[in-house]
Amino acid sequence: MEVPAFHALADRIELSVIEASRRQVRVRDVALIIYTSGTTANPKGCVLSHEAVTRGPVERARYRLKSPGRDVVWGAGPLFHIGTFAPFVGSLGVAGTFLTDGYFEPGRALQLMYDEGVTLTWPWFPAIMQGLMGHPSFDPAKLAAMRHLFIIGPPAQVDAVQTLFPNCEVIQACGMTETAGVFALCDPDEDRLSRSTTNGKASPGVEVRIVDPETGVDLPDGTLGEIWVRGYNVMDGYWAAPEKTADALTPDGWLKTGDLYTRLPCGSLVFGGRYKDMLKVGGENVAAIEIEAFLSTHPAVKTAEVVGRPDSRLDEVPVAFVEVHPGHDINEEMLIAHCRGRIASYKVPRAIFFLSASDWPMSATKIDKRALRERLKDPHHDGHGNA
Repeated sequence: MEVPAFHALADRIELSVIEASRRQVRVRDVALIIYTSGTTANPKGCVLSHEAVTRGPVERARYRLKSPGRDVVWGAGPLFHIGTFAPFVGSLGVAGTFLTDGYFEPGRALQLMYDEGVTLTWPWFPAIMQGLMGHPSFDPAKLAAMRHLFIIGPPAQVDAVQTLFPNCEVIQACGMTETAGVFALCDPDEDRLSRSTTNGKASPGVEVRIVDPETGVDLPDGTLGEIWVRGYNVMDGYWAAPEKTADALTPDGWLKTGDLYTRLPCGSLVFGGRYKDMLKVGGENVAAIEIEAFLSTHPAVKTAEVVGRPDSRLDEVPVAFVEVHPGHDINEEMLIAHCRGRIASYKVPRAIFFLSASDWPMSATKIDKRALRERLKDPHHDGHGNA
């Protein structure tokens, strides 16, 4: 429907009717449907209640993130994504200011934050934070009002962010569309190492379990397994997809996320990748994220994504797609040599393809690994999808 036609229909409804309907809404009524990113499967519509999309963001904003004076929040992504919609709702909950834009450009975003005196930033993923930190206009001194920064990234990058902003609380978290955003985040008293290497603890009102993804049996702390989540924030189901809903939600309300985590004895969670993003190399289970994190320890590597390539002897082997920081000169042999002897031989990438920032296949917000795997199907490909 075109916008003018939508407005014309809206004009026919009396405000008193809208207000009466608003007052009849229950907290568990359906509020909206937000679609998953679709990087490992086709996007699915997550049916989220009013309670799911408001309670957590507003509680965090009121009791954890509220700064002295006014709150000014900057979000990097589109509002149709839960990763930006949730902090937007939280900002509304404390009558704060929410900064956004029609598109992301690092210099433009930084200037907006400088001008408005941002107090909380939500750059999401490493690529966005790298774009900000690498821009010529980046100046941490101009962000002196910032008190909180949410980022989910590899330890080296999170640690670098903490160095740049020593007076800012850098917060890692766990979240997904099916849980209306964040379901775990760092405690206020966590130390620097914990903030760099873990992804927080379950939020109040939210339960988590770490289970064997094949059997659903609970695993002891310190063991990698699938994380299940239960609480007020979990979706009601997938829109018009009862079979997928039955696969994802247990009868007693546990969401089988498909994400791999390790829970430490202190309760902190450590992300281990997607269950479906595991490689089977000669009978060994290998998490792609483990190889990606190690590749990212090389100073030349800006972004690394690992996928499995079919192999007649080992079933599949790891292959990496890498974007290099400007000004660095590195080739495939040098990066593979960086891995040899430092990670298990079966985890060392068998091939590395170098991409520029514009070469990555993207969903709305994430790199699309399904598209990267498609590029490997052509035996004459150059890693960019070209023969």
